[in-house]
Amino acid sequence: MLAPLSAIHAQDLSATSPLDTLLGAIQELESQHDAKCYSSASRFEDFVSGTPLSESARRENVLLQKRVARRLWSRASQRAGLAGAHLVRVQDLEPELAAVLAREEDGRGGIHLSFPGGQSVSLAEIRASQYRSVAFSLRAILAVQQDVMLEDGEPLQRLSPESLEALAEALDAVTLAVLQLADRDARLRDQAQ
Repeated sequence: MLAPLSAIHAQDLSATSPLDTLLGAIQELESQHDAKCYSSASRFEDFVSGTPLSESARRENVLLQKRVARRLWSRASQRAGLAGAHLVRVQDLEPELAAVLAREEDGRGGIHLSFPGGQSVSLAEIRASQYRSVAFSLRAILAVQQDVMLEDGEPLQRLSPESLEALAEALDAVTLAVLQLADRDARLRDQAQ
């Protein structure tokens, strides 16, 4: 049985494999909430996004999460390596996150997200919290880690538990923002998916 994320914080990170940290985070999240099967998670995602996603849109959403996770993790790994660190710390990840998404809380339970291209959305904190209750982002990060393990390219530095949490939260925010923008676009074009 894997240790929960809180126990991983207390362990010597050099003795913890990157996979243990990530799987421990998934286990901790899913032990606090009902684990969602694919169909339940899909229905929930449709509810959160407002417009039901087609299967191809759902696949594109997963690919987007993986691309964003890989880009952020790779750049933070390079930054950590240049600093002589052997794992990605939050301070290595923060500049990369800021380059992708600006996040501001509005003080009334809402979050305002802005992309570098000028698109922006506002989300209710409750919606973000609901979305974070499903391991969408952690599974995307796990998929990236597995892809990297099977490739011959440059390996990524391990994520500290805190940077894993920050990356997952950023992925959830990006995904929610993209889903809301897609919903807005679908409604303007009067499309059901």
